[in-house]
Amino acid sequence: MSVAFPPKIIDESIYEKEPIFWSGNALPSIITQKNLSYIVRFKACFNLKKGKEPFVMNKTSFLYPFNKALTTSDIYDSKSKKYYSQYLDKNGNIVKSKPTLILTSDDFKLFQELYIVKDLEILDGCYFL
Repeated sequence: MSVAFPPKIIDESIYEKEPIFWSGNALPSIITQKNLSYIVRFKACFNLKKGKEPFVMNKTSFLYPFNKALTTSDIYDSKSKKYYSQYLDKNGNIVKSKPTLILTSDDFKLFQELYIVKDLEILDGCYFL
């Protein structure tokens, strides 16, 4: 799992609001209808767009460098000095390199602007009403 660092929380009033949790592969329509702040957990394959600065950092996965801004969802093998878009899990299955990320609404929008995002799978999250 990775997170944006530093998190951008522009709407500080969310600290006084109750979170409403959801799950499923889409943002609830109320978020866009009422322009609500939210936190989203998702998986994606991504590559940084040319000329852009990376900001998503790995904080928990051994598959990615710790505390280094990620330019890609591909896994870097320090022995071969190559990036790989898939890996073998502990059962020998081939798994697409698709990290789980948790971002605030502002960072999620920024992520989609700065990175080429493929295979986006929204898992769940919460919004503040």
